[in-house]
Amino acid sequence: MISSEYIIKYFYGSKAEFIVRILSLFASIFVVAGQIKEISVFVSHYSELDQYYVIIIAGIMVALLYCYRRW
Repeated sequence: MISSEYIIKYFYGSKAEFIVRILSLFASIFVVAGQIKEISVFVSHYSELDQYYVIIIAGIMVALLYCYRRW
């Protein structure tokens, strides 16, 4: 399977591939954090629950979604 890391490694070498891996790791962390924040703001706005507890629930929801998707 061809990925962006493979293409970068082919054209620019293994150091560039390492940088792409690190950047994609940070990007995925920010995407997951954004999903958790979005769910928590949405739920706390309509349910009037404390946002701290909703963030924990949203984190569990996102983790379960990713675990379920992998199966």
